[in-house]
Formats: sequence, C-alpha cells, structure tokens
Amino acid sequence: MPYQTKQEILDVLGKHRQELQELQRKGQDDRFAIDAAIQDAEQLLQGLGVTSIAARLGSPAPTIETPAGPFISWADLVASARNDSAVPVRIEDLLTAEEIHQVDERIQQAREAVLAPYRLDVVDLAIAGLAGTLAGIVDLALVHLPPAGSRFGQPPRPGGSLNAWVHDLLQKGIPESLRREFEASCKVPYDPSINNGLGTPIPGLNPSTHRLHSLGHDPLLGFIFGVADILRGTFTAIGVDGKLICQTNQPERAAASLFEAISRQFGHLLSDVNTPAGLPAPLMGLFQGVQWGEFTPHGYSVAELSRLMYRDGYDFRHFLATSIPVLLIEILVRVAYLARQLWAGKGLKEALPHAGQPKLCTMLLVAHGTACGFNAGKIALHQSPLAISLAQWGAFGRYLLPEMKLRLIDLPQRSNRAFQDLECLTKPLVLLERDEAAGQLRERQVDVRPHLVPHPKPTEAAEPCQCPLHHPAVPSQPLTRLSTPACNSHFDPTFVACPAAPGNVVRLVRMKPLWAGARMPTPPIVDGRHRVQQRFEQHAVMPIRWRDQHRQRRPAAIDDHMTFAAWPAAIRGVRAGLGPPRAAGMLVLSTHARDQSR
Repeated sequence: MPYQTKQEILDVLGKHRQELQELQRKGQDDRFAIDAAIQDAEQLLQGLGVTSIAARLGSPAPTIETPAGPFISWADLVASARNDSAVPVRIEDLLTAEEIHQVDERIQQAREAVLAPYRLDVVDLAIAGLAGTLAGIVDLALVHLPPAGSRFGQPPRPGGSLNAWVHDLLQKGIPESLRREFEASCKVPYDPSINNGLGTPIPGLNPSTHRLHSLGHDPLLGFIFGVADILRGTFTAIGVDGKLICQTNQPERAAASLFEAISRQFGHLLSDVNTPAGLPAPLMGLFQGVQWGEFTPHGYSVAELSRLMYRDGYDFRHFLATSIPVLLIEILVRVAYLARQLWAGKGLKEALPHAGQPKLCTMLLVAHGTACGFNAGKIALHQSPLAISLAQWGAFGRYLLPEMKLRLIDLPQRSNRAFQDLECLTKPLVLLERDEAAGQLRERQVDVRPHLVPHPKPTEAAEPCQCPLHHPAVPSQPLTRLSTPACNSHFDPTFVACPAAPGNVVRLVRMKPLWAGARMPTPPIVDGRHRVQQRFEQHAVMPIRWRDQHRQRRPAAIDDHMTFAAWPAAIRGVRAGLGPPRAAGMLVLSTHARDQSR
C-alpha cells in the first residue's frame, strides 16, 4: 500500500475519532440533562399525588425514521479530514501506548513463528562452521593445483595426494587394454580433432582442446548432446567465438537404437578419461559461450580462461579430486543433523535429512560458504585460476539460490500472511445487510436474520442398508442346477454348510406331473422343510425338498426320502419322463440329461 494511501486512512480515522469523541461528549451531557428532567418530573408528579406512572408508559415510543443521506466518496472524506486538521495524523494519535505495545508484541510473535524453522542456534552454526573449515583444510592440504608435466620450461606439477589417489583409482579401474578396447568399439561421429572434412569449420578446434569444444565429451551434457549426435550422425560443438554449430559428420557411425547410442556414449567417455588431455569438467564446455569478462593481468574472458585451464590440466580427474571436500561436508552436516534430531526425541523417519528441511539447507549453505572462503584464499595464495574448485562453488550456488529466494520472496510473503491473520485489537463494526427492495426510508427498519451456517463437517457417502422386509441375497455358487427361490437362501445352503463327498456318475431323471395337483391346505410336516444339498445332487440317494410353494400351476410337493432308479414308479402323479443316454459313462452327459429334466 503506498504511503499516500496509508496517510489518507490515518487522516480519515483521525477525523472520525474526533467526531465520535464529540458525539460521546454531547451524549453524556444530554444524558445528564435527561436524568435531571426525569427527576424533576417525578418530584412534580409526587407533589400532585400521582404514585404510579407505569400504566401510562406502557405504549412504546414512536419510531423516528431518519432518511438515509447520500454516500460520501473517499476523496470527499479525505478532503474534509484534511480541511479540519492541517497536521497529518499519526498512528500514535489513534492508539494508546499500551495498544501499540500489544501490536508490536503480536507482530513479533507472528514473525518469530514464521522464522523459527529457519533460524540456526549456536550448535547448528558450530556444526556447519567446523564441517566447512575441515573441508577447506582438506582442499588446501590435499588438493593442490592440477598435475601437469613440464611445459615451456616450467617445472612439472605433481598435484596433491587426492589428485594422485584419483588418478591411480581410474588407472586400476580402466586399464590400458580395456581403454583401447572401448576406443576401438565405441566410435562416435562427434570426435573430430581438426576441421578437415567438416562442412562448417569450428573456430579454435585443435587436438588439445577438441573435447572441450565438443559437447558430446561433457560428462553430463554428453548424455544429451552426445547421444543425440550418435543417433543422428552429427557433430555439435561451440567454437571460440561462442557460436553453437551442429553439422552432419560420419553418418555411418550413427546408432540404430537408443540403447546402443547410450552404451556407445558411455564406452567412449571411458576410453577418453585416462588420456593425457582427459575429459573436461562437467559443464565446462558451456563456458565457451561466455565471451565477456576480463580476468588475470592479460584480460582473458571467461571462454579464454576456461580453455587455458583445460589445456593446463584442469580436467575431469581434477574435478573429482575437488569434489571430495564437497562430499565430506554433505556427510558431516547430514550425520550431525540426524544425530541432533534423534537426540531431540524425533522418530527416525522424521529425523532423516532431506531437501525439504529448511534448517538443514541453511546449515549446508553455511558450511559450503565457509569452504568457499578457504578456496578463495587458496586462489589468492597461488595467484592462479587453476586453484578454483568448481565443485565447491557449484555446491555453494546450488544452496545459495534457493536460500535467497526463501529470504527475499517467500518469507516476506509468509510474514505478511501471518500479519493479516492477526485479530484486531478493537472490535470491528458489525455490518448488517439491508433489504435492497425496501425504500430509503425503510432500509433502517428491516428484519435482520443471522446467516445460515452450514455444518462444518462435510457429508460422507454411506452404504445403504437392507430393508428389514427383504430376504438376504442368495449366495453365488457355481455349478448349481436346481431352482432356488429368489432372495431366499434357506433352501439352498452354501458350500461351507455342505460336507465333502466324492463324485459319482448316476442316472438323472426328469419329473413331470400328470395332472395339476390340488393345493395342500397346510405345509407337509413329514420331514420338515428339506433342502437339497448341492454337493450330493449326483448321488444315488439324497434328500429332496418339496417343490417351491405357490408356484405356477401349483405342482405337488415331494416330502419323502426316495431312491431313484432307472424307471421309478409314479409318486403322487409324478413319474419319470427322461433319463440319461444308455451310453452315458461320463459325468457331462448325465448332467446334460439332468438339465433337461428341470
């Protein structure tokens, strides 16, 4: 909010405060006058002998309708306020010292609640400072300038202990025989060292720096540009003039598949890592596009300086040696942070360090910043750009940019939201909605009703219950052939209720009524309500329940146990009608015949 708008609000509030004080003073004077008049009236009535006046005051006083005047614009309010007071109103004129102190305390509490997760205590600072100091000492003592042979009459540089350890480790991991095998089998189209044979010459391309100009030789970018060059048969490079050039080169070396391109890219990098020139440091080839800056007494640009550094031995192996102090900081700070969180009583899952913990990121920023300070001293001591640790400065920038965004953008926004959530010290005015359909004279006499407050708990989907008059659903059973009443599983038990029984091939019959039997007045009670055990449906002897009652044509019920033979006698008007084929020796044919007997 601009300053003028704030000052306008203060001026208007000051005018309203003054008017309210005048109204309160006049109201108090009117109250005293009314009380005195009432007291005189009571004394006069008592002198006249009137002792009770409650009945005379039963009717309410008439309502005086005050017409609503036109609304005043904000500009008119500001002009009126400034005409009444020539001195600008301050916040101290509106609030008392105690109210201002309460506001300051609440603002400080809100700011503390926002900044507390990001503030480091003394122990956190000590851990980050010690880790950064230890990494800086390792960089000074064990990582010297990159090793190089004798050139132009200068003595050779042996390098530091970590440089020698990285060189030996790579030599053992990739011996000369394996390197030559990769070199012979992993030919790529982006490996020309001179401009002969190229359609578009690359400025500055020569055998000593061709891997720096070729983006396919970058340990990180090579898996993007290099794989793309292998698939298309092209050569992508940046010249000394900073221009990116992509051209077709040796298309016969193009790969047929993505997997072949990736494997060939990886093998080619392994074949070049132990060569005298080696591979460039990650992203170092992009510096050829930075054609500005004046460094060293000779006024080299960033592109020229990076090219001289690579030619003087600053390759991927030296980058790995300078990455060891960076890795040391990550391990020490994260382990110390985990130990502190566990000591504070947090669980292992909550205490594990990850990128979403703001205090951990701040500790890592302090540690890497301390190590970068040691590296800056190393550069000043050697007076050479070869002393710079690209890995250390890259890690510092990786934590610096998010921290700057957090401190400059995110935290101020969160603080503003926290201030907006603070409750007002004074009670706000209760604004009631008016009836827009009423006239101006009746807008002050409308019925004000409270707003409908919905239930805070949202509705939940509930599974509908079964009606108490419905039967439970019939359980699903495979291979069931007998008719079962709908929505009633009483006559057809489940498999769990049936005992196990071996299968057998039996003759199956079809029961057919000769005539419509009379309906029985009451259910038979010979054997009760029998039900068919489905596992015994193909046994020679099994219990049969009576037919479903109240069905079409009202067939007669079967109530007794019986033995089914090939041609049983008629029972109560029911006789055998269809049997299985004579050659039915299989269960499928018998079952099929029984299906037709339903």
